[in-house]
Amino acid sequence: MKDKKFIIILLIAVIILSMPYFLRILSGNPTFIGDSYYHTRIAKIIDSKSVSYADNLVHGGRTYFLNPYHVLLSFFSGFLGMELTARLLPLFLGLLSLSLFYFILRRYMVKDRFLITVFLIISPIFAYTFTVLNEHSLAIFLILLGNSLILLKKKWFLALAVLIFALLPFISFFSVIFNVILLLNQGIMDKKNSKNIFTALLFLVLFSIISFSVFNLDIEKSIAKLGVEEFISDFGGLLGFSIFILVLFVLGLAYLWNKKYITIYLSLIILLAAVFYFGSYVNQYLCFLVVIFAGLTFNRLLRRKWSLTAIKNFTLIVLICGLIFSPLSYIKILSDYPPDHKIVYSLDFLRESSNEGDIIFSHYNNGFLIESIAERPVLLDGLLNDIPFAEEKLQESSEIFYSSNLIDTKQLLEKYSIE
Repeated sequence: MKDKKFIIILLIAVIILSMPYFLRILSGNPTFIGDSYYHTRIAKIIDSKSVSYADNLVHGGRTYFLNPYHVLLSFFSGFLGMELTARLLPLFLGLLSLSLFYFILRRYMVKDRFLITVFLIISPIFAYTFTVLNEHSLAIFLILLGNSLILLKKKWFLALAVLIFALLPFISFFSVIFNVILLLNQGIMDKKNSKNIFTALLFLVLFSIISFSVFNLDIEKSIAKLGVEEFISDFGGLLGFSIFILVLFVLGLAYLWNKKYITIYLSLIILLAAVFYFGSYVNQYLCFLVVIFAGLTFNRLLRRKWSLTAIKNFTLIVLICGLIFSPLSYIKILSDYPPDHKIVYSLDFLRESSNEGDIIFSHYNNGFLIESIAERPVLLDGLLNDIPFAEEKLQESSEIFYSSNLIDTKQLLEKYSIE
């Protein structure tokens, strides 16, 4: 029975993660989704480059340091082709991450693990993380894999976990922070396995300090301003939570309050605050914690004795409908997300009608598409943190977009050699 439940979870996950691309292809749009183009571009060129090189398709250039995610993408594309790899790799990592998450919940004897895992796969953030190419999908998988190995309580599994964690600094600085907080809380709560957990934590911190010092790796920081809508998918946030899952999460924090778990609550506050510093991608990691509280709360609502059955039924119907509607609407958003064949045609025309060194001015959200399809340098793209003088360029880009003064606009365009 337990195996059947898990198979059902995997089948639902496959359907949800496959639907965006299935709908795109069905509508005659075989293109990748959004930021996937940056990762496919880098994966195609890393074979001919060194570990570190200058990416000159953005104004001022930026130093690229080899990311394990791009190595993995390049490796599989070598025999599967980039078209197939770009669609299968996120799905593959998603199913593995889901399996490991379920395994961890089972090892900690969480009774509501089936419901919690269902909440995870219907979360819009889960759909994005494991549908669109992004390095955080690999970081999440490695964190879950390493923590699963530690739970097996064998020395060589612990050694393997330490080696896996050593890759995290090369993917994302926040992934290191998240895993440190995760291990710290596990070490405090799991007394029987605390020695192994704190050993892994110590090595993770040491490896990270050495990696960031020796290789001068970047520490991500959000430059673009984040609004409330960025955190709620129902308001248009691409990396936002379902408002119904958020409500259950907040209720869970209050309902399940226990002074024994004060470190967990403090950790959640730190992680939630980190969103404003690092950016909305932090939600991809937080999602795995948020759904635990949401799932536990929903189960309490199901089992709770209500004085009025009608109110209970109405509340549950609203929640269930909201939870089902949210992933369905989000799948439609992903399936319609740029680019489409018209945009690709326009970018092909741009490539043919411009010179190789011409800098293209556009909103930074379009940067990756211009770099990858039009093969032209841009003023800004989605990796604002890695671009020299990005804040100044972002401010002046806004001035160009909204300026009514032709002379000022011309001066700004000339400043960046935009013709």
